[in-house]
Amino acid sequence: MEQEAWSQFASPTNSENYPQLTIPTPVVQVPSNVEASIMDLKHQVKVLQHRIVGGGVRIGNKVFQSFEDVQIWVKAELPSRRYGLFVDAVSILDFFSFLGHIDAESQVSTLHNANKAGFTSIYESRVATSVQNIFPKVFGKGDPHQYLPAIWHPDKWDDGSDDLMYQITKGMTDVETQLSSTIDTVLDGYLEARNLASQCLFKAKRFVIDLCTFMSQDYFKWKARGHNKQDAWNMTSLCVRRIFEEIHSEGVVARDIYDPNNLEFTTAKMLWATWKAHAVM
Repeated sequence: MEQEAWSQFASPTNSENYPQLTIPTPVVQVPSNVEASIMDLKHQVKVLQHRIVGGGVRIGNKVFQSFEDVQIWVKAELPSRRYGLFVDAVSILDFFSFLGHIDAESQVSTLHNANKAGFTSIYESRVATSVQNIFPKVFGKGDPHQYLPAIWHPDKWDDGSDDLMYQITKGMTDVETQLSSTIDTVLDGYLEARNLASQCLFKAKRFVIDLCTFMSQDYFKWKARGHNKQDAWNMTSLCVRRIFEEIHSEGVVARDIYDPNNLEFTTAKMLWATWKAHAVM
């Protein structure tokens, strides 16, 4: 009897006689100001991540914390290994042509030697050569005893007519057009690589133009303070030399490492050197 009573009590037919309890699901409403604070914190974290480069490099919004990061990026984003399209303040000046005419034989010989050495194009040979030198050719080929071997006298730099400063500022448009057009063509289909190369070009161009302006202004400043032409130019030249020495010190990581049998490693090293140079530009 007692067992039957318990079975009737638990029977589904009798369950309708008892009220059903419904436990509401708690709804937590997050105040809108809290959501805004969370979004702001996330934004600040992203900003900090971009700022904390440490021993790495940053080009635009892209951060490479180590050389290994660059190697991974090259494998994924730059299969053509065209590191010659990424320039800095030194290599961009090696693209200038200050001669009115170049013999066809000389140009063919240059192209042949670059190809024979294993370079993909003349662009790669110029960038690879630039990391060997403190100065670009336009500043460095001349008297080695001078702070700026190629422009040891102020009149060679800025004499108010067809001087070197005029040639650089005038020729920059042609070099920018040449590099920009090649970047768009060769790196078509590789958006991130094209953007980084374009940013390197823009920054290198602005650095050179600003440097030219600084050189003239600094020289005239020393003259205005009573120094003669040569002394004033020597002080400006020394300052410019120190700038190029700092850039060169960052790029030495790629000196003498060219290996035509391992273009992936060579490309990563050249990019790492170029981007390290940009860190001090």
